[in-house]
Amino acid sequence: MPIKFKNQALPSFVKGSVSRSMFPPISPSLLNVAGRAGSYDFGNVIGNRQIIFDYFILYTTKADLMNKMRQFAEWLYSESSEKLEFTSDPDRYYYAKVTGETTYSEDNKVGKGTITFNCTDPYIYGAEKTQQLSTDGATTVTNHGGVEACPVMDITFKQDTTIFSLDDGNNRMVFGEAEQTGGTTTPVPKRVALIEDGLDTTNGWTSPVKVDNLTFDGSISSVNGVFRLTSVGSGRGWHGGALVKGLGEEVQDFTCETFVYLDATSINQLASIQIYLYDKSDVIVGKLSFSDYQSSMNDPIFEARTGTNSFASSYKQVKKGYYANKYVRLTLQRIGSKWFAEIAKRDAKKNIQYDKFSKTFVGSSSNKVSKIQVAILGYGKYPLNSNTGIESIYFYKENTLDDSVQIPVIFKERDNLIIDSERGIVTLNGDPCFDLLDGFSSFPILKKGMNHFTLFPVGEGTIKYRERWLS
Repeated sequence: MPIKFKNQALPSFVKGSVSRSMFPPISPSLLNVAGRAGSYDFGNVIGNRQIIFDYFILYTTKADLMNKMRQFAEWLYSESSEKLEFTSDPDRYYYAKVTGETTYSEDNKVGKGTITFNCTDPYIYGAEKTQQLSTDGATTVTNHGGVEACPVMDITFKQDTTIFSLDDGNNRMVFGEAEQTGGTTTPVPKRVALIEDGLDTTNGWTSPVKVDNLTFDGSISSVNGVFRLTSVGSGRGWHGGALVKGLGEEVQDFTCETFVYLDATSINQLASIQIYLYDKSDVIVGKLSFSDYQSSMNDPIFEARTGTNSFASSYKQVKKGYYANKYVRLTLQRIGSKWFAEIAKRDAKKNIQYDKFSKTFVGSSSNKVSKIQVAILGYGKYPLNSNTGIESIYFYKENTLDDSVQIPVIFKERDNLIIDSERGIVTLNGDPCFDLLDGFSSFPILKKGMNHFTLFPVGEGTIKYRERWLS
């Protein structure tokens, strides 16, 4: 029987037959109560599915058999469950991996044995389907599978809002709270963007402030929407280019985020990306840096400081090379007396941040941020990889709201919300946002047949799902 595993066809020299059950093991979920005859039935428990493959391999010599068995073993092995497909059941697949004994026997130039594919996810899946959300807020989706499916909703907001709700008739998710009609509360954004710069141009950026014994004799230009060094300058220590941009006001509570690359094609390439926050007198309020100091290892280090106090460093806190050649987001935040710094890897295709390292620090600081400086640096005569750069930078003023008269705007126009019922997560612009979710919410489910979704307010986006079956 033709089989595909891990998107690879079964080696041509392997033949055999597959045994599958109609259903995975099904047992009732029962509760026995003393003094009561029988039991309470709480539905079914679906167990792991097993698929048995009895195979044989024709061979000419022992060496031929061993060579074929090694190829077959490589085709079979996986650390986690992978897609398993049978051409006799097109457009359907399982998630499985090989478990248990894999012994084989030799008899008259035939090697044979039995392989067990274990499916901890017992469902059979169809191809992923994508449907656009209706522009009137009411979307109908038909699930042609044999059982319920778990959708992934990808929503981009068209307006600022204090609330968002998603209802499938049986389950409802609610974020935030509604404005009171005729009430006294006023919608106020939790944060205001003072800089949202995709760095497509250096217009609006000016000459840098001299700081930390750095030499700014190089130059930065925007290359294909990324700030890069077009001239690194010269010197013994750190040297390169830097630019400054004003915020237009002084800010006490803030969040600063930047997305950067620090790619190296050789371990002797050194580079540093540094973000400074200054007050109106050019005194350092805070700093972020992502630097590769070592000529013998590709191991960039994340650091953050308040003024002259360094409170966060990934050095010896994560394994060597953990953030090497990665697209990362750097974050520095101050709200009241609490500081927060974080580095996270960024998956742009999935729109998520992951593998985060963060630190907090409590300390008073009255200096308000007035401007932001970005710097890209090389060191001495060491080479600098041309891919090093800053992709974008954001600076937000964080507002403190009076709950008695103000209600927070939790989603801004163009914000992206993902509701993933399959994995049980919700993200806003790539970060978890369970804190915005009403505690009585439940994830949407696509029941078998026709489903009706209602969204308020209306957003643009898609619903993705995979139909599934038990047999």
